[in-house]
Amino acid sequence: MNRRVLGSNVQWVDRGDELLTAAGALRSDMLAQVQAAGPTMLRYPGGLQSDVFHWAAASNEHVFTRATQPTLMSPQRLLELCEATGAEPLFTVNTITGTPDEAAAWVRQANVTRGVSTRTGRTLPRVDFWELGNEPYLKEALRPDLDREPEAWAAQVDATVRAMRAVDPTIRIGLPLSTERRNGFPVTAYPRFSQRVLATLGVGIDYVCTHAGFLPLQAGASTAATELATLAAALAVQDELAALRALLSSLRPGQAWPLAVTEYAPMLGQGATDPWMLSGAGALYLADLLRVLAATPEVLAAHHWSLSGNGNFGAIAPGGYARPAGLVMGLAQQALRGELLALGVEADSVATPSVGLVPARAAMPLLEALASRDAGVLRLWLVHKDRSRPAELSLDLGASALRTASLTVLSTQTARIGSDLPEALQRSSTTLTPAARMTLTLPPASVALLEGALA
Repeated sequence: MNRRVLGSNVQWVDRGDELLTAAGALRSDMLAQVQAAGPTMLRYPGGLQSDVFHWAAASNEHVFTRATQPTLMSPQRLLELCEATGAEPLFTVNTITGTPDEAAAWVRQANVTRGVSTRTGRTLPRVDFWELGNEPYLKEALRPDLDREPEAWAAQVDATVRAMRAVDPTIRIGLPLSTERRNGFPVTAYPRFSQRVLATLGVGIDYVCTHAGFLPLQAGASTAATELATLAAALAVQDELAALRALLSSLRPGQAWPLAVTEYAPMLGQGATDPWMLSGAGALYLADLLRVLAATPEVLAAHHWSLSGNGNFGAIAPGGYARPAGLVMGLAQQALRGELLALGVEADSVATPSVGLVPARAAMPLLEALASRDAGVLRLWLVHKDRSRPAELSLDLGASALRTASLTVLSTQTARIGSDLPEALQRSSTTLTPAARMTLTLPPASVALLEGALA
């Protein structure tokens, strides 16, 4: 099981999206929630902010407001957060307004000089994973000065990679690329972006980064249609990852780069519908997407956008409690362990409509599952998408038998619009009577983890 799919994002702005106090110390209540969510990787310094971020500066520019803030969530603080949580760091270098020398100096500071933790006095963690910019295939209307033609950007990447590898040749470097269209909609601002970049690029890379998981990404559809499309969105991501692999294979035959989904989140629309990220449908999408990512061997890592604060995006609210995304992440980090097991699922299905970047699907299963075994423990990750009725499940373990069994469930009564309040999802745990053939009931619109000690 690849546990690197349980990553998240931390922005440097606004005290790390309110992870820090005004004095720059980690908030104890937020740290406790981060540890409960259990992210295995932390990507930094955050999305478009990375295109104007200078890692050694005491203050930096907010990319949207252009106001200057002190860099309280500095690389030092981020690595201390990794130390406190056991998460691996992934740093995104500035390939738009930064320089190759600046990127090389960051690698040197992180992996050669190595800082010392102000929390423990120990040497800070190394940074083995790096990313070359954020979304160079897009244009930001508020910041046209950050636009770069693919060939010019690829030349900057060439020089940056050479400088970084001269300092530490062991680091793993990822390159953001993209397909051109999803469900008929253009998703790049530059025609043939990936083709033009790879035609110019002269250096080797280790993996490809994509942001294919912001779905459905359309406002204006009916509530019912948007909800159904969101429930089918993980399958759309699965198809998009296959399409990206096919594109890369056609451009670089014989080269099989792993993929890192360095940003994903439920986006049931934009603007006025942002609170839908906190809905039950959004939580089910995240749970199903983690299933897809964990079961896709070509996926190197994945990072939910984002860890805290940040409007409705953060998995942890500024008030110090877990939002639906944080609760799903916390349960998933218990589930995604050990080795994947073969699993067959028979379930009812429904047709889902085309909304935004999610195509129509003739038959979306109403139940999805993932099975794993770890140190004598069987785990089943269950995603029940029907909000109108419970799921009556029959589980056949074949020749296996369990000594103990328990079921943990996250459910909601409001599968549609969410509210930013503690306990938006209800968590319950039940001890079951183990048997080779078991029956269990899941409430409508729920995520569940079945755990059992193998006899």
